[in-house]
Amino acid sequence: MYSTLKTVLLVSALLILCIPVSQGDEPARSESFMSIYSDGKKVGYSHISIDYSDGITQVDEKSELNITLLDKEQTVITEASYTLSGFILQSFSFRMISQSGELSAAGIVDGDELRIRLKSVSGETNRTLRTKEGLTVFALLPKWLAKKPMSVGGEYKVSLFEPSAVIMGVDADDLISTHKIEELEEIETGHSGLVETFRVTTEFLGSNYTTWITRNGEVIKQTIPPGLTAAKDSGADNQDESFSTFDITAKTSIPTDVRIKNPRGLGYLRAEVTGLEDIEDMNFNDGYRQQYKNNVIEIRSQDLSQLADYALPYNAQTERDFLLPTYLIQSDDELVKAKARAIVKDERDPVKAASQISTWVYKNLKKEGTVSLPNALDVLKTKKGDCNEHAVLFAALARASGIPTKVVMGTIYIDGRFYYHAWNEVFLGKWVAVDSTYGQLPADATHIKLIEGDLKKSGEIMKVVGKIKIKVLDAS
Repeated sequence: MYSTLKTVLLVSALLILCIPVSQGDEPARSESFMSIYSDGKKVGYSHISIDYSDGITQVDEKSELNITLLDKEQTVITEASYTLSGFILQSFSFRMISQSGELSAAGIVDGDELRIRLKSVSGETNRTLRTKEGLTVFALLPKWLAKKPMSVGGEYKVSLFEPSAVIMGVDADDLISTHKIEELEEIETGHSGLVETFRVTTEFLGSNYTTWITRNGEVIKQTIPPGLTAAKDSGADNQDESFSTFDITAKTSIPTDVRIKNPRGLGYLRAEVTGLEDIEDMNFNDGYRQQYKNNVIEIRSQDLSQLADYALPYNAQTERDFLLPTYLIQSDDELVKAKARAIVKDERDPVKAASQISTWVYKNLKKEGTVSLPNALDVLKTKKGDCNEHAVLFAALARASGIPTKVVMGTIYIDGRFYYHAWNEVFLGKWVAVDSTYGQLPADATHIKLIEGDLKKSGEIMKVVGKIKIKVLDAS
């Protein structure tokens, strides 16, 4: 079971597309269609309309994308509406529909707070995002940029609202985007021939996008990680056309040159990791499981014979932050606490308790590619999901049992390639990797950790997608 960056894909691919906007007086209504391609095959589309009235801007978006997730084909539809005063968000609604179910959210700005209500299969969850400067939306970026001096070398920053990221728990500081006007470039279009555009690169939530915008603010083309291209079209065929499928796994997996026998039993891995020299905020060298120096990483599966120096619940101060509930890891919820008690019973040895929780999650969750936002309460109810769902439910149950627990994201080796994956670390006297997707405590040495912390950091994994290279030097 491996993660295919499903949440990050929704952030970067379904709602990022910009629309044509002209300088000067705004029309009462503007509309745009973009076709989305992978390897030259159409895999989806985006439709955006903008209405202007008495200083209020209404933006409506709809996107459809066909994906393959864990060998299962799914159609993911997202719909979003935004009300803005000028460029500043006032309220929004968002809905995501797939074979995995439906998720919706809505929010309203009150002063410097955006109050958000998330609805999912487990009920309602609320959070508040504090933002002093206000947020705009991607659909208005061409207009926003067109009001700046559009010249090569220009660089601008603006805070962007992205619903998937916000309901994942990111903070206002994470929503600052940077836009650089790189150069003038002629782009071939099917209907107008060569068109002169500014090539604009955008950095947002760890990802980099490139958009080609004309002098009057019309978007002609956009490239979107991982491996998608959007191009302006008439929209005439989108409703009736059958699409190809975007295979996320094929686009994000990392080939390597060595076949590892029995990877789930691997105790030691030494590998050369390149392509990440300029990337910050990665957790390559943790001092207890992974050692990283001069582009070489060493990983050892941990010995559990001498670990725990405390009885449950953990009550020291050093790791207490990892006992706290979070927005989508609801370890203080009565249902989660009741399930944790049923699993652990009277066990006070944290090693045995962590093993019991990992085994329960492994045996009781159906392994299934799930297009949704990982939410521990949802997973406890549906009892299905991929590695993200396993990791959040394990974290909630372990924290409810008094075991400090992290969510970890990185890569895992399967059949000649490394795939993006999520698992956990538990504090058992020292931090130990545990993978409930595979029922492993400790996790095998092919788990290469890139990021640790909480779900809101998951977007940072996009910094390495398409850049990281892994060469296995030793595996035993």
